[in-house]
Amino acid sequence: MKLIEKQYDLAIIGAGPGGYHSAIRAAQYGAKVALIEKDKLGGTCLNRGCIPTKALLATAHYIEKIQDAEKFGVEIKGFSYNFSKVVERKNKIVNDLGTGIANLQKSWKNDVYIGCGKIVEGNAQEGFKVLIQGVNNDELIHAKRIIIATGSTPALIPNFNVDHKKILTSDDILDSTFKTIPKRLLIIGAGVIGCEFADIFATFGSKVTLLEYLPSPIASEEPIIIKQLQKKFESRGIKIITSQNVLSVENTGSSVKAITCSASVPTEEIEQTEKSSFEADLCLISIGRNKLSKNLGLEELGIETRRGTIEVDPGTLETAVNGIYAIGDVTGGLMLAHVASYEGDIAVANALYSLKQFKVQSRRTSYRVVPSTIFTNPNLDSWS
Repeated sequence: MKLIEKQYDLAIIGAGPGGYHSAIRAAQYGAKVALIEKDKLGGTCLNRGCIPTKALLATAHYIEKIQDAEKFGVEIKGFSYNFSKVVERKNKIVNDLGTGIANLQKSWKNDVYIGCGKIVEGNAQEGFKVLIQGVNNDELIHAKRIIIATGSTPALIPNFNVDHKKILTSDDILDSTFKTIPKRLLIIGAGVIGCEFADIFATFGSKVTLLEYLPSPIASEEPIIIKQLQKKFESRGIKIITSQNVLSVENTGSSVKAITCSASVPTEEIEQTEKSSFEADLCLISIGRNKLSKNLGLEELGIETRRGTIEVDPGTLETAVNGIYAIGDVTGGLMLAHVASYEGDIAVANALYSLKQFKVQSRRTSYRVVPSTIFTNPNLDSWS
């Protein structure tokens, strides 16, 4: 470990849309910033979420337009696609944007550390020590204020036996090496992620089945909108089977097999109740996301978490420990990239204002109007 501690006004743990945006905003106020990321700059949104998904969707939309072209008097016969090239395009977009983020940090003179950040000690009066555990060495830095922007990861259930070969998460499907279009795709969880992937793979030719525990897919949306989505999915051969309690998922070697029962069956009666079986070539598990708040040193500092969620003051985004703030998915709010970036603006303003050495005013959050889109066909747009 290096003994010399670099001094910073602000250290940000996590370089997704919340973290890297916060770093730039703080630098614009004149702060000296350390940005700590355990994997790749851009976080889930750039590397395993929004951006690669939309890159695949863009190609899928071209296919849909070609398929509908004859309705407009345009005849296109014998067209085909190369999914390997589709993935190569997606990877290039991700890599180019990642390089762009790195260059932005450099242009604002922010120090980027690749490693796992852990707050080892400190307080708002004396500042905080952050241990950065890198691949080759550990470093210790000192920061007057901290913003935690560690995000979330796909939720897993032991009975689903995710092996990352045939039973996958969204991280696996959006990995740079994934170049498979299964003949049959089973998706467990018909939320936003599940429905977007159902749309993509159905367009590329997969026979898609969605299994959902709740009585409706994307239960957070208005029923009239969901009804239209279901109608569209059914016309494209996408099956949505609701009220299903998925009991197990197994890789049989030649396929994937899921066993379910009705979601209305009480736990004590599941063993005796009638079961259903679903078989596919690949299975995507999309049952939600877990917050990434472990191994940050929070408990030792007195910051409690509830099921991984870091609790913050809803107005200032400060945690139970003065001088430490949290933003984005890890706080349990709306899991949207632009919400994390917005919260970054709030946290940076409040963190730097508390230091009394920057020309910045304190701010409070307002979620009165938050736009969001679910990128299925048709798109589902809403304001919450």
